[in-house]
Amino acid sequence: MNIYVCVKHVPDSAATITVEGKDGINEKITFLVNPYDEHALTEAAIIRASFPDAEIVAVCLGKAAAENTLRSAMAMGADRGILVETDRPHDSIFTARALAAAIRSDGQPWLIITGKESIDSEGMQTHFRLAAHLD
Repeated sequence: MNIYVCVKHVPDSAATITVEGKDGINEKITFLVNPYDEHALTEAAIIRASFPDAEIVAVCLGKAAAENTLRSAMAMGADRGILVETDRPHDSIFTARALAAAIRSDGQPWLIITGKESIDSEGMQTHFRLAAHLD
């Protein structure tokens, strides 16, 4: 049984963020697992305790540096991670499509858990769009 947990690589809310260009930021700051996604990882670990054959798979969309977020997710209990690497700016539509494709290509999900929103964009749309893509 696969439990997929979608995690986002976000700037630390305590960092000083400098806007660069039209829609970018200076990325020489600390990034981390989105705090709401940390809650999702914790819940996945609680569920896995009742289903020992379950595997927790953290899935993340982002630049190569997002590998650090997946490593943090594994330190929090994920068994493995999937990085969908892109340098392209992404909105909730692109993110949901990419995460759905990664989950489908990896295996059959038993359960998918997400945080309620990300602390950087606060769109609160990705999880609904992901559910729609996966029926």
